[in-house]
Amino acid sequence: MTSNERLPRKGDRYVVHTAFKGIVTTQWFAPYSGGELRDFPHSLEFEVMADLPEGATAIIANPLEYESWQRELVSEDEYTDDLYGGYGLTITLDQLAANCRSL
Repeated sequence: MTSNERLPRKGDRYVVHTAFKGIVTTQWFAPYSGGELRDFPHSLEFEVMADLPEGATAIIANPLEYESWQRELVSEDEYTDDLYGGYGLTITLDQLAANCRSL
């Protein structure tokens, strides 16, 4: 991000305008989490889930259409597992600036 751009805040919404590879993290009802690189397609809309602490280099976000994107972003083995608790997106600030626009 450039110095004149403000940092994303909780509740800000964006859309992917240029597809890119980002991190999908999975949460579990167990003492571990998972994740992998996945393609974030053009038109994916998401919301920032937390304000960024000082020095942050990425945001955490959830798709606006959470359930419908789950099948594309999370493997079926994971989202059908009894211990699966959900997923989220991790997007670096550089990826956000280069590939996404504010809604």
